[in-house]
Formats: sequence, C-alpha cells, structure tokens
Amino acid sequence: MRKLMQYIAVLVLIISIIPQRVVAETNQPILNVLVLRDAFTASKVLSVTEYNNAVNSYRASLNVNTAKVNAQFMTIKQFNASRFPMTGAFDAVMIGSSPLTEKYKNGTLVVNSKNHDTTNQLNDLTELKATELFNTVVRVGLPLLMHEDAANGDTQLKRLAAYQRDYANVKVFNRNDQQNVDREMAQQLNQLTISRPRFQSTEVKYNNQSISNQTIQVKDGVRHPINFAYTLSQPPTPSAFVELYIDYDHNDRFDADEKVIEQQAKESGTLNFTLSRPTFSGPKNWMLVVKDSLTGRADYRKGSILYLDEKVKANILQLTAGTGTNGRISSYLSNMLVDPSGNYEFNLTDGTTSQFEGGTYDQALLNNDYDMLIFGFQDSYNVYGSMNAAATAKVKRFSETGQGVMLTHDTIFRTNSSSSPTSEWERQFVNANPSLNISGQKMYTNMGFGAPETTNKAVKVQDGIFTSYPYRLDDSIKNISNTHNQYFTLDLNDPDVTPWYNLYSTGGNRVYGDANNHYYTYTKNNFTYSGAGHTNKFSVEDEKKIFINTMYRAFIGANHKPYNVIESVSDSNQSYTSADLKAGSVEVTAGQDVKLMWRPSDYDFQDLFLNSTITYNGKQVAFDNLRNYEVKEFTIPAADVVADRPIEVKIETSDQRNAKVIDTFTINVKRAENVSDLIQVSRSIDPSTINLYETGTIHYQVQYPERFDRLPNQLGDKFLRVDSTSFSEKLPSQLEVVAIRDTNGNEYPVTKPNEIKLQLKPDLYYERNGNTNIFLPNDSGDRTVKFEVVVRAIEPSASLIQLKKADNQLTTLIEYSKKQDHILDKLNDWDKELEVQSSFPDLLINIGAPYAYEAKIPDVTLQIGAQQIVSPTITDAKGNTFTNPKWSSLKWEIVDASGVARLVTQGNNAIVTGLKTGTAKLRLTIDPGDKRPLVVAESKVNVISPPEQLTIQSKELYVGQTTTVTPKIMPETAQYKSVRYVVESGDSVKFEQVGNNLNIIGLKPGTTQFKATVDVGDLFGGLNIATPSTVFTIQVKAPSLSQTPSQLDLWVWDSLDEEKRVNEVASIQVTSTPTVSIPFERIGSIPSALTVTQSATGYELRANHGYGNNGVVTDIPIQTTFDDNALRNIRSNTSIVRVNEYPNQLMSKDMTINIGEGTAPRLPLLEYWPTTSTWRDYRMEIVSGEEYVQVSGSGKELIPVKPGVAKVEVYTTLPAGKPFEAVKDTFYVRIIQTNASGQDDDRY
Repeated sequence: MRKLMQYIAVLVLIISIIPQRVVAETNQPILNVLVLRDAFTASKVLSVTEYNNAVNSYRASLNVNTAKVNAQFMTIKQFNASRFPMTGAFDAVMIGSSPLTEKYKNGTLVVNSKNHDTTNQLNDLTELKATELFNTVVRVGLPLLMHEDAANGDTQLKRLAAYQRDYANVKVFNRNDQQNVDREMAQQLNQLTISRPRFQSTEVKYNNQSISNQTIQVKDGVRHPINFAYTLSQPPTPSAFVELYIDYDHNDRFDADEKVIEQQAKESGTLNFTLSRPTFSGPKNWMLVVKDSLTGRADYRKGSILYLDEKVKANILQLTAGTGTNGRISSYLSNMLVDPSGNYEFNLTDGTTSQFEGGTYDQALLNNDYDMLIFGFQDSYNVYGSMNAAATAKVKRFSETGQGVMLTHDTIFRTNSSSSPTSEWERQFVNANPSLNISGQKMYTNMGFGAPETTNKAVKVQDGIFTSYPYRLDDSIKNISNTHNQYFTLDLNDPDVTPWYNLYSTGGNRVYGDANNHYYTYTKNNFTYSGAGHTNKFSVEDEKKIFINTMYRAFIGANHKPYNVIESVSDSNQSYTSADLKAGSVEVTAGQDVKLMWRPSDYDFQDLFLNSTITYNGKQVAFDNLRNYEVKEFTIPAADVVADRPIEVKIETSDQRNAKVIDTFTINVKRAENVSDLIQVSRSIDPSTINLYETGTIHYQVQYPERFDRLPNQLGDKFLRVDSTSFSEKLPSQLEVVAIRDTNGNEYPVTKPNEIKLQLKPDLYYERNGNTNIFLPNDSGDRTVKFEVVVRAIEPSASLIQLKKADNQLTTLIEYSKKQDHILDKLNDWDKELEVQSSFPDLLINIGAPYAYEAKIPDVTLQIGAQQIVSPTITDAKGNTFTNPKWSSLKWEIVDASGVARLVTQGNNAIVTGLKTGTAKLRLTIDPGDKRPLVVAESKVNVISPPEQLTIQSKELYVGQTTTVTPKIMPETAQYKSVRYVVESGDSVKFEQVGNNLNIIGLKPGTTQFKATVDVGDLFGGLNIATPSTVFTIQVKAPSLSQTPSQLDLWVWDSLDEEKRVNEVASIQVTSTPTVSIPFERIGSIPSALTVTQSATGYELRANHGYGNNGVVTDIPIQTTFDDNALRNIRSNTSIVRVNEYPNQLMSKDMTINIGEGTAPRLPLLEYWPTTSTWRDYRMEIVSGEEYVQVSGSGKELIPVKPGVAKVEVYTTLPAGKPFEAVKDTFYVRIIQTNASGQDDDRY
C-alpha cells in the first residue's frame, strides 16, 4: 500500500446542484495534488486578488507540469476549514516551505488585542485534519512530501513528519538556501505514477429517463428508482467495490449509515436506489465511490439533484431582544419566505426573549409547534436579549431534540470584556468538550469588541446546500450590512463545524482565509450561526439571499419532528378515509369494533423507527419501534364504542431524540339502526395490512332475516325459500385471489386471478303467516352465511387500496313453492319469486412492504487497522430491493473467538475494523417480524496484512568482506512467503540467500545492483496483491595493504666461535584495511642474504649474510599484494630491509709508501672475511716506528713521516649495541724515498 501508484482520476468536488452527466475528457487523467503552505507570501493578505497573485507566483516557481499534475493550492487555515471528503480526493499532498519568520506555528491569540491580522497564528494542522491526512494519504501509500519548515512546525505537522520512520511514502525535504527545494518537491510530483480505481464518467437518471434541469419531480406519491450509472477507466480488481451514499441528513457529509448500496465493481454498471417514502423538497446530495478494499485507495464523484417531493413547511419562532421588535425578519423578508413554485414556506411567529423567558411559548414548545428558533437580530443582542438560566435551558432542550436553533450577531459575548462568562448563552452553549459544545465556538478572544474593524463584505468558504438553495450563490464577494467580528474562535477541530462565509475586507488587518476568527456564517449539525444583525435590518439583496439560504439550511439540516398520516377509520359497515377525517364526517356504529389505520412517519430517513402512543377517552396504548411510514392498525373494542359518546383520539409520535407530533380527531358514534334491508351484508379484512407477496383473508358475512314483511305482489302464498345466491367481485390490480372457501373449508374454484365468483346454497325456508314471512329454523340451514376469500398482494401501492361497493354484487334468488299446501314439501317445484341485489361496503386494505426474505452481505477483505463499511442487500421474495423489504430487527455480529476484527453497527450498516490477521465469519440476522423465519446472511471476513513496504539499505564493503542484507518489510505484521533477489547489474559480489536474508562477499571493486521483491505466493488466495519491491546496491571497494616497519637493519656475525655467531631475525606485519580474508603474497625475489618466511600476519625475516657491494649495504625491498587476480594492482608500502654482516676476519697487507711521491695520507690494504661482510669500519694504531709513520685523526689513514719501517695494528670497530668482538691484524709499512731519477735512497 505504501508505494507509488500508476493512475488517478481528477477529483470533482461538486456539492451544489450540477448537471448530472459528468464525462472525463481523457482516459489518462492528470494527477490531483494538494499543495499546502502556511502562507504564500510573508506579507499580510487581505483580498482574493492578493491571495491569487501570491498563489500564482508560487505556482510559477514550482514549474509544475500542468499536462500531468492538477495542483490545488490552499493555506493551512483554509484546509482546516474545509469539509470535502478526503478519501479519494488526491493522489499526493505536498506541504511546502514557509515564507514566514515563525514557520507553521499556531502562535498565540491574545485576548483583547483585537488584532485581525492572524497571518502568523493558527498555522498548524488541526488534529482532525492531520488524522485525515494520515488515513487517506499516508496509510494508503500515497506520497506526502513535506518541507523541513513544515516538519519542524507545531504538534500536528511534527506528528505527520514522524511517519517517515515507518512509511516510505512520507518524505521530508531539507531546507537548502542555495536551491529551490519546493521546485525539487514539485519535480517529484511531475514524475509520479499513481495506481488506484477511478471513474471515467457518471450519469444520473430517474426511472431510467434523463433528468431535465437536474430536477426530479415525485408525482402522485409514486417514487421511482434513481439510476446512478458509472464507467471506470480501467477494469477493476476483484477487491474493488462501488458504493452509493445519500446525504440523508443534509449536512453535506457522507457518514457510514448513509451508505445505501454496495456492489462489486464492474467496468460499467448502474446502482438503483429508491427514496421509498416522502421526504422534503430540496437538494439531495449523492456520492459514488469506487474503492479497492484491499489498498484503501478510492475515487469518488459527487453531486446534487433537486428532488421535489413534500413541501418544506417550517414553523419558526423568531425572538427579538428584550421587549423590542428590532430586526424582525417579517419586516424585511416577507416576500421571500414563500417559494412561488410551492416548494417551501417559512411561517414566522414573532416573539421576544422577554416573552420566552416569561413562559408565553412553553405550551407551544411542549407541543412541538415550532421547527426552529431564531434569536436576533440586534447589535449587542446579548445585552438586551439575555435570558436567565431556566429560559436558556429551554433553548438547549429544544436543540437536544435535533431541531433547528439559529443564533446571530452578538448573541454570545461577554459584557465589559470580562474574563469569565457573563451570560447563560455562553454558559450553556460554549463548552470545551466538543460533544457538549452546542454552538461550535471555542476560545474567547474578544476580537470583535467595540467593532474595531467593520466590513460590509463576505466571501464564500466552501460550497454546499447552504450556498445552492433556494438561491444559487456564486463565488463572487457578497454585499452585506455593516458588521464586525465576534468574540470566540470556531472549533475547527470539530468535524461537525462547517464555516460557509467569512467576513471580508480589502483594507485594515482582516486577513483572507481565516475561518477560525473571521466567520460570518457557519453550521454545527442543527445549530446555525448568522453574522447578520449589527444594523438590526436586512436591506442588502445579497444578504437577504444568504439569510434565506441560511434559514433553509438551518431547517433542512436539523432533525424534524415526525408526522402522522391517518389513513382510515372503519367499522364493519363503513370505511372512512383521511379526507373524511378532515371533513369531520366520521361516524361509526355503536357496539362494533372500530379500526384505526395510521402511518407514524418522519421525513428524516435516518429515523428508521418511531414510537407512538394512542389515547382515546382516557385510555392509552403505547407502540414502540414502529417502522417509519409503515401503516399500523389499532382497534378500539366494541365495548368502548357507545352511542352518542364521541371518541376523542390523540396520536402522539416521537423520534429517537424526542421530537414529537400530536394529532387529535373525533370519531362520532351513532346508534345501531334497525336495518330495513332484507339482507344484511358486511365484511372485514384480516389483517388490514397485507404485506407484499403475502396473503390476507377477507371475511364476508350475509345475514338473512328472521322474518320479513310480505313482498309486494308476493306469489308464494305459503312457503318461500332461499336456495341460490351468487356473488361476484372485481378486485384491484394489486390483489389476486388465492382461495375461496366456506366456513366448512369447502373450496370454490378460482376462475380468474382478480375476480371472485361463487354460488352459495343457503337452504333457507320461510312460511307466510299473515303479512309476515317467518323463518323456519328446523327446516333450514344457518341464516348467517359466511365465506372467505384469501387474497395475495402482488403489487405495491403508495396509498390504501379500496375494494369498492360498486365493484361487488350479491344476488339472492327467492323462490316460492308452486304447490300451495300447508305442509312444506322441499321436493316440490319451486319458481322465481324475486331476485334481491346486495353489495358489500367499501373495504380499505393497505399493501405493506414485503417481508425481508433473503439478505446478502459481501465478503470483507481488509488490512489490519483498516475499516470497511458493509451494506446488506436485502430482498423480498421476488428478489427485489426497491420495495424496501421490512424487518423488525437487524443484528450484526462477528463470529470470531480469536479477535480478528471488531464490528460497530451504524444504521443498517456494519463498520468492520481489522485487528489482526486471520479469518472470521460476518453474520447478519434479520427478524422480519410477525413470527416469520429469521433471515440469516453470512460472509467471510479476511483480515490480511500484505507487505506494503520493502526497505533495504544499500551498503559498502571491501573485497573479501562479508555482509548480510536484511530486508525490512512493513507493516511488521506483513504476511509473505519470501523475498526474491535478482541481480540487475554488476558482478562485484558473491551472494547466497539464507531465508529472506542475503549473505554477500565482496569479490572485486565495483557496484552490483539488486532488485528485491516480496513474494506472497498463494497466501492471499488469488487477491490482486501489489507486492512491494526495491532496488539497492552493494558497492565493493578495494582494501588497502600496509607493512610495518618500513625499514629494518639486521646483522650477521659468522664468528669463528660458533657459540658467538649472530643471525638476527625480525618480523614485518602486513595489515589490510579493513581486515579481509583474502590471502596476500610477496612481490618479487629475495637475495640469499635474507630468508623471508610468510606467516598469517606478515613475514618472518632471518639475516643469512651481508648484502651489499664493497662494504656498502644494498637495500632489499619487500612489498605485498593480494593473492587475487582482481586485486593485483593493490600493493602495500615497501619495507626496506638492510642486512649487515660483521666480519670474522680482517687481513692486512704490508705496504710501501714512497714519501718521495708525497706525504698524502694513505689507506691501508685490507681484506674482510667473509667477503659478504658489510661492516668495514676500522681503526689503526702504530705498534712501533711512530717516527716513520703516523695515523690520521680519523684513525683510518697512514701519514708517512720519513723513511723507515713501522709496525701497524688494524682492528674493526663495533656497531653500537652489538655483542661482536673486534677482529685485528698487523702489517708493516715501509717508508721509502726515491729521487727524481727513481733511485731509492733506502739504505736499509
């Protein structure tokens, strides 16, 4: 994962309403890179123009290849304020150098300084954003390049830089004042190749039809699927999924429980999703994500459609300050509160904080009459509109239901610049704990006190529903009424806080891009802030539009109270619809059960279940966990249905945050009438709600009279019979007939699937007695005839279906006995007397959602620490998902005893987090309800830890040295089979792989380059694992050789006395640097004067005899090289060995000196033995004849004096410190003198 990738899609950040067909211009998209700096110039930047100029100047200095890299530039402040999805947004992030003196520091905001120039403050990442960068960039192996300035910044930037120790994709570039380091970073971006799944195009349709004007209109309550088609730029990997998110809560974010569909990715595909129940009209944000669950890398496209369904009706209570009426919205915006197209309507109630504090609106609050509270608009609102703790607590309780609260200019501030809170607004709405910090404001600065820098301009921070509906607000600077900064910073570390507009100035000190301090409008969930109110009026057109958008966003982004749909009230004789209820025409018959059908409903899709309480005439019944928008039935028993006693019904429905609605209506009760009709018919359905594909039973009852008046022109004078009755009914298309049977279980044939036809044989007899026909019970069957029809719901219906009275007919044939006798004879002939036509009353049936029949959940493969949102595919008995199959409970669990993964349920989805390698079973158990069989789906969770990063340090060694290459594979939990090594170039080493290590021996000088690759084998069962590899080099250097000592003098004395003989020995130490195991050898030959014996550490020397010429010692050089052909040119220094030999004999010759030739000193005639001796230093002494010859001062020469004969002794000197003995000899010197003719005058 932590390695470079090859391709990337261009990020499309579309939050406002956009065309739904988005097609990439090229199949090779450019890389999308985020470039962050604390500032783009050291100067104070106020305007958009100044900012753009600074960015463009910096951009130009980088030399970015725009054909390959699309760089998006932001300051740290802007990035901290941004709220777009980061997963899949960028291919790399670069945090460049700082032009500021205090580089990437948060600095200190001094309370009461009122300094709007925050250039040098708030320049560290928030913890929120640093964590986002780690999870979406660092952890998935995308490059994060940081300049040293950023790496040495404050806490969060240092935290990011520290990841370079474990993640090779995090790189810190050191500052170098001699070169443009930022350009060097950009050049690395130019060279990137990134690999991740990406979209080529997306298209949105409705019911497979193109969308006109980006608008979907729900007609007649029928909601069709929305089709999200996509095409990927490349075939996906097996671990890639496409996910669809719908921003149900309209907060411009896509949370885990808003993931509605997940499919295995295909090269092209379509995800179909139906908004199956009513929702408010307005923008619906969507996001398609393609994600490789293995690497965590993704791409996304997002957009918005205008979905027109239920009209937004917001009841708003505006509370002006104190008892005043300044800033009433109705005074300025009345013509903008109702949409001419009928899509929204803001109904305002004007009030004051004094009234609110006094309890004027307590009952209305209790009844949930208001959808939103607005406090404003007035300068110093907190002074005039401050409320006590009890009143402010009511506002807090209202906000805790999730319904909208809007605070405005100067609602939260401290009077007299106090060092502690001075109002309940701050005490209850500002908290250091983000979960308790309702307002989203955090640190007190008092920057705006005294309005030191007013402005009448605002600038957009980011896009969303806030800036797109009802008015489309472009990026231009907006005009607003004069206003100023507030008193607390925003908590931008809170992900729920989203700034939309900042105050803007082209003069003064208010720097551009600081949403912490210069916010004008922002939201935090159901809490909204508007900076309007300093001037107590709305007179600027831009500001009016911003405020209407603020109101809509405040309403639509909040929790909404539920609503009840009263579908019908009925007894066995009559059914009443919701229209009848509104008209007040509901009247039931005393003594009969009364059935009430209603839908507990909520426009908020995240409210899956609701609670209802029905109260009638003081009796109360509670219903918990009712499925949103599903018809429920309640029966008021006949005993409670008393004539002339109206039934007062109250239905209270609440959501999980206790936002509630109360509906009341009256059911009138009439007395049971003496029905004059000859035949009484009634019917009922069990159950009143038939779930799609399920069956229900319609119970029909025909009641024949016990007696009836003589018929007009009655032919039968004595006996009548009812022996043939036919019934037919045409059913709505949503139903089909399954079975028709009587009370005895006898089946009647079903001839057509949507038609009921049958013949009945009542076998009833009557006898005329005067003017009355009287029933003969002993001769007849039961005069109450019952039959039942089992029907199946085969089609969904958005509303109740009606079995109409006009669509059924019961025909009863009354016959008379032709034989006029006083005794009943059933076998007599009978003839037609009369046919009586009857019709069963209207019957309302609800087609409910089908039961969940089957569920599928995908296998989950993820890495340790990674998260995957798992969405189930739940289908009905026909395999459909669009019908929104129903269930009563849904349970996720991981069947795993070894702690491989952790699971958290969010909405219908599960968030699975990998903890350690291994497999587990993911199980989803769905209880469809109504004692239906449980639906169980299982899949495999495979938590893996593929090798993400391979690091091997290049090394240097010397010939003959050994080293071991040990790979570092991250993460430490990585699973792999082995590491493979391949020589890419060079032959300077010999190597052997032992396990995953490489043992290397340097062979010869040079460089060998290896490529190492992690081999995962079949550990991941065919998953497309991109294994890391790396290149490293081994540089082999030649060792050096040295010898010590560099010079040696050895002596030999071949004494005649063997015991005194001397042959000196010595050693030469040969050293390799560094120490290597390669053998060495001596260069050249050695004379016999010296014996050289090689040892492991050098040479052992023995002097044999002197080595020189005529007594002059000749140097014997000794030099070493390696006994290796590759290192023959490596030689040591030369050690000089001098072998000296002391003579054991000295022989002198007699000599004659002719003084007549001169008196110059003469050398003696000497010979040394052995001849190899090199020591020839001697001295002479005159033994006799000193008058004839003398010795020179050096003791080495003879000086003739006069003719005669002298005896001279010669002896050798001794070398210092040597134990030699001098050798001597004597010789005679004859001094003669000749004349010029050569005659010797020697007379001796």
